[in-house]
Amino acid sequence: MTWRDPDLVEGTTTLEITGPTPEIIDVIDRLNRGARAVQDAQRHALAGGADKIPFDLDAQVEGTGMPMSLAQLRYAILVHSRIETGGVHVPSPRRRVNLTVPALTLMGRSNAPGLLEGDVPVDAATARAIAGRSDDWHRVLTDPVTGTFLNTPPARYTPTAAMIELTHLKTPLCAMPGCGRPSSGWYEVDHIEEYDHRRPAKGGMTTPENLHDLCTTHHRL
Repeated sequence: MTWRDPDLVEGTTTLEITGPTPEIIDVIDRLNRGARAVQDAQRHALAGGADKIPFDLDAQVEGTGMPMSLAQLRYAILVHSRIETGGVHVPSPRRRVNLTVPALTLMGRSNAPGLLEGDVPVDAATARAIAGRSDDWHRVLTDPVTGTFLNTPPARYTPTAAMIELTHLKTPLCAMPGCGRPSSGWYEVDHIEEYDHRRPAKGGMTTPENLHDLCTTHHRL
């Protein structure tokens, strides 16, 4: 299973799943039949003036007076379907989203955009709204001219929590050429130039500039 950010609509991602052809075709067929059935139900509900419109998750159908498109329904059905794991409990952690917002934008004194996951632009109003609902904040200090990260102690092997956050923002994808796995998933922080345990100041210092994210597979390789 792989995912990538295509050059289609900004903020969208494509998920690719590889499996036996007959089973994949069966999944596609069931998804298409489900989408058509829900669309027909929404159309009948609108025509009959029903109080409740089926599968109208965001009140989109009620607001527009039009049933959802098949593409929208395929996505919604897939995302909201239960994934069976044979009785194995799957924890449901809170979804983590990394958003970088300039301080002046947060203060309402600038409309400079924020960055979602290090590389997706977010307008100032949306950035302020997301930041206002967040519980976890990390202060990032940079040189106003060079953009170099400041206040990070380099003479240690293990990166600090702040360094890990900065590294994730700097490398939103696995640094291995051609990989493309998002570093928001399973990733590990690694030194670009190897750390010198006996003489840290001689090279390979633990700074955001000398760290990058690698997916677990490539880091272990």
